[in-house]
Amino acid sequence: MGSEEAVLRNKMEALRILANEPDTYNIMASLRGPDTENDDLKWIFTARIRHLVGMDCERVGAICREEKIVSLRNVFEALKKVNANDEHYLRHASKALHELRAKGLIDRDEYSLLTELALILRDAGIEHITKDEAKDLIKKLAKKHRHLIEGVIE
Repeated sequence: MGSEEAVLRNKMEALRILANEPDTYNIMASLRGPDTENDDLKWIFTARIRHLVGMDCERVGAICREEKIVSLRNVFEALKKVNANDEHYLRHASKALHELRAKGLIDRDEYSLLTELALILRDAGIEHITKDEAKDLIKKLAKKHRHLIEGVIE
């Protein structure tokens, strides 16, 4: 067996172990992003989670979001496009954020903002609330976390 094959085999064994642990599984599941074309969801959640876990995005050709600040424009664009197909991803993202908080990799305020935002977007996507109701909730959330959201609140 060549050294490249041995390295790959070791990586696959590490991946197998990580994929079978609930805490790392949820983080791993959120690293890919939603299966829908909602790029704003990917920017808000996936790109930030990638940064928080230390992904070398330049090396692997992925997008990371280093800054904590979320654009209200991105949030409202995500809301416009969110649908029931995003619900599964948003559950993984919420669980990943919970794991990151438990491990001290995300601060309390950012955790609160992102998990509340994921819940609002999920509820709008599965039509538990209307998109207008979601927009109102997002505005309230933006006022509560104005230090983490940029943009004008109408």
